[in-house]
Amino acid sequence: MTTEQENNNEPKEKPVSDFLDNNHHFWIPSYQRGYRWDSKQVEDLLEDLYQFANDENPENKKYFLQPIVVKKNDDGWEVLDGQQRLTTMLLILKEFINGGYMVNAEASLFSSLLYTMKYRSRPELNFDAPNPTDNIDSYYLANAKQTIEDWMENKRKEKKFNKIAKIKDCLFAEENEKKAYFIWYQVPETSDDESSIKVFNRLNKGKIPLTSSELIKALFIMYCNHNKENKTEIDVIQQEEQFIMEWAEMDRKFQDDKFWNFLSNEEKQTRLDLLFDFVTEKKPEADSDYSYRMFQNLFDYSLNPNSTELEGIWKNKDNKNITSMEKAWEKVKATFNKLLSWYESNIYFHYVGFLVTQNERLLDIHIYIEQEKEQEKTNKEWTEEDTKRILHKLIREKLPNNGKKIDIDELEYKDALTKKLLLLFNIETCIKTENQRFDFEKFKNESWDVEHIDSRNDSSLQQFDERITWMKNIEKCLEIEIKANNSRKDESLKEECSNLIKEFEENQSVVKDKYSDFYKKVNKHFSSDNNKDVNKDSINNLTLLNSSTNREYKDAPFMFKRQTIIEKDKEGKCFLPICTRNCFLKYYTDSENDISQLDAMRWNKTDKDNYLAALHKVLDPIITTEDKGIAK
Repeated sequence: MTTEQENNNEPKEKPVSDFLDNNHHFWIPSYQRGYRWDSKQVEDLLEDLYQFANDENPENKKYFLQPIVVKKNDDGWEVLDGQQRLTTMLLILKEFINGGYMVNAEASLFSSLLYTMKYRSRPELNFDAPNPTDNIDSYYLANAKQTIEDWMENKRKEKKFNKIAKIKDCLFAEENEKKAYFIWYQVPETSDDESSIKVFNRLNKGKIPLTSSELIKALFIMYCNHNKENKTEIDVIQQEEQFIMEWAEMDRKFQDDKFWNFLSNEEKQTRLDLLFDFVTEKKPEADSDYSYRMFQNLFDYSLNPNSTELEGIWKNKDNKNITSMEKAWEKVKATFNKLLSWYESNIYFHYVGFLVTQNERLLDIHIYIEQEKEQEKTNKEWTEEDTKRILHKLIREKLPNNGKKIDIDELEYKDALTKKLLLLFNIETCIKTENQRFDFEKFKNESWDVEHIDSRNDSSLQQFDERITWMKNIEKCLEIEIKANNSRKDESLKEECSNLIKEFEENQSVVKDKYSDFYKKVNKHFSSDNNKDVNKDSINNLTLLNSSTNREYKDAPFMFKRQTIIEKDKEGKCFLPICTRNCFLKYYTDSENDISQLDAMRWNKTDKDNYLAALHKVLDPIITTEDKGIAK
C-alpha cells in the first residue's frame, strides 16, 4: 500500500498480509485497558476463519475482522480502537510461524516481517512466552495463546491439517484469492491526545468492558497459582476452589436486589465493584480503574516485595499489615461481613439506607462513624444507642436547611426539605415498629411525589381527558355520600356533575367557566376548612406517594384518594409507605375522642393537628436533639 493511500482518511479494506512488511508498529496508548479477550472470543474468531477459509463458494473471497482505528505517529501507529483484534491476530500469526505449520525458511521470513505491538505506559508483553503471573495483561495473553494452541492441536487430531493450512493462506499469502481483511480507518495526524481519547470513548460506547472486580478476581486466581511455596498441587487447587466459593457467595448476595438497594442508588454500577471501592477507600474523583490498580500494586508487591513499593490505601495505618494477597482477601471478607451486618441491623439498615437515598456514599458513612468513635474513646462499651446517636447527628448534618434550625411547622409543599423529612418519617416509623423494614428496593424502583392529602383550591388539570376523569371521580364520591347521608344537597351537586360530564363529552371540549365554577363548588363541598386562610401547602396536608398513583387521582377530594389507597393496599400491587397509609386511614386521629376519625369523607383540622403532632413525635428526637456525646 502506498503512502498516498495510507494518508487517505476514508475507511479502506486492508488484508492481514499487508501488515507483514516489517513496517507496521502499533502503540497502545496509556488511557486504554490492556488485553482482555477470553477463550470464547478467541475460539469464535478461529472458527469464523476456519469456516471462511474452507468455504468453497467462489464468490466468498473476503472475511472482515472489523475496524482498526489508528493515528500516525513518528514511531508507528497509535491504536484508538482494535487492540483486542490486533493482539489476538498477532498470536494466531505467531502460532502458524512457531507451531510447525511452515517450513523453516518461510517461518524465519515471516517472523522478521510481523507487525509489533507495544504499550506506552505498561510493561512490554512477551507474545512468545507470556507468564500469567507477571501481570493481568500477561494473564489474559497467556490464556489466549493456550486457547489458540489447543484449538489448532484439536484440529490436527481430527486430521484437518490441510484445512488449517487454508487459514494460513488467507492470512499470509498475498496472491491468495481468499483473504482476511481489517477495515482500516486512519484519523488525521493533526488530532491531539484529547481528541484521540474522545474517539476511543465514542468507539467503545456500548461495549461491555471487564470491570474492576472481574480484573481483581483474576489477580487473586493468578496469585493462588503463583504462590505455591511449601504447597502441594492439591493444596493449590483447594485454595483456588475455596476462593472461588467465597467469591461466589459474596457475588450472590450482591445480586440480591434488596441488599443492593440498601447499599446503593446506582443500577449501572457493577455491584461487586462497590465492595472493592469500599476496601480501597476510593474517592469520588478517582478514575474507574483505581481499585483494580491498588490490588495490582499489592499483587506485584506480593510477588516481589524487594522491588515494589506499596501505594495508596496499603500505606494507611489500618492497612499497614496487609502486605500479601491473602491478608487483602481477609480484609475483603471482613468488609463484606460488615456490610452484611449493617443490612441485618434494624438501626444501620434504616439510617444508612436513608442516607444512601440522599446520595451519601456508603464509604463516607463508615468513615464518619469510625471518626466519631475515635473522638469519643472511653472505657464504656459502645452500644446500639451510641450508634443511633451518631447516625442521628450525621442525618442532621446532611439535611439542607441553610444552617438554620429545622422547624417542621414551617415546612411547605415547595420546600426541598419536605420530601426528605416525609421519607425519614416513614423510615423512623418502621424502626419503631421493629417488625417492619422499609422497602428500599420498591422505593427506588418508582418515582415519588409530595402529595396533598386534601386537594388545593386551584385546579392543576388542563387536558380534556384529565378533567373528565376528575369529574367522574367526583360523581362516584357524591354517589357514596348520597347513600350514606341521603342529602338533597349531595343529589343536586351530583346531578350538576353528571350533566356537565354529558355536555362536555358530547362537545369533546370543556367550557372553562362552567368547569371552574363547578370545581370551586366541589372544593367547598368536600373541604372541612371553610377558612380561606388555611394553607393547604403546609406539611400537615402533605404525604409521600408514588407518582403513578398521584397521577390517577390528581385534584380528587380526600375521600376519593382514600378509596384509591385502600383498593391499592388490598391488591398489594403498589408499595405504599406506612405513614401514607396511616394518613388516609386516619390512624393519627384518636378514634375514641375525635369525631373526625369517623368522617371518611374529609381531612379535618383535627386530622391535620394530630398528623402534625405525629410528625413532631417521630422526627424531633432526630432533627432537634443536641448531641451530647457518649455517656461516661
